[in-house]
Amino acid sequence: MKPKKKLQREINDFAKRYNTYTFEPHVTLVGLMYKPKNEVVTRGGEIAKKLKPYTIKLQDLFYIDAYYGCLMIKAKPTPMVMQANKIAQELFVLEEDYTPHLSLIYGNLEANEKKKIISEVGTKLQLEFIVDKLSVYYTGGYVKDWHMIEEYNFSK
Repeated sequence: MKPKKKLQREINDFAKRYNTYTFEPHVTLVGLMYKPKNEVVTRGGEIAKKLKPYTIKLQDLFYIDAYYGCLMIKAKPTPMVMQANKIAQELFVLEEDYTPHLSLIYGNLEANEKKKIISEVGTKLQLEFIVDKLSVYYTGGYVKDWHMIEEYNFSK
């Protein structure tokens, strides 16, 4: 099974099991920002032009005590992954710490439940895949209201 399909299945299963929202699997390049839509779309295109396809290697599961950090998989911070974030931060004039990751659950679960999930999942989601496009999403409101605004292919 392809990594995206496998990850989507896991996200959907967790959403059903814990009565949370489902969402498309993604590795966030830059997080929350309050910029005009046209600026975000324009900058997204500029970022994509500066990037070439690169590999994401998913590693261990982890969590933090936050709704949007409920359960995640670390993405290996390779030079290409970190360079992509650096380009995005420069174009958006941001300065933030970056921990590359892929979220599996958004919600409010107890720490012991998160630990149980990590134990159950083990290493089965330590996947690898090529990233060759950048998707710009509206992420205001509830997760169910999120939607893609634009998508750009990377330079080849």
